Amino acid sequence: MPFVQVNISNEIEKEKEKSAEFKKTWDESREEYRLIGEMISIRKQNKMTQSQLAEITGNKQQVISRIEKREQSFVEDVL
Repeated sequence: MPFVQVNISNEIEKEKEKSAEFKKTWDESREEYRLIGEMISIRKQNKMTQSQLAEITGNKQQVISRIEKREQSFVEDVL
């Protein structure tokens, strides 16, 4: 069976046009990824470890790691 080449960007755009819920969820996830990327970038620019950031923010290092990896369970750890 041959592989079918798929343009993921086009497929996402099609889904966004078909479903308002998908579009909303997709757009929210893009913003989340952007914010996480910015947090990582700033942390690294300041030569800061996850542990140091955790101490400043009042969290555990594991929470910072989970946020950076975008693991869903980080929300439960923060609450």
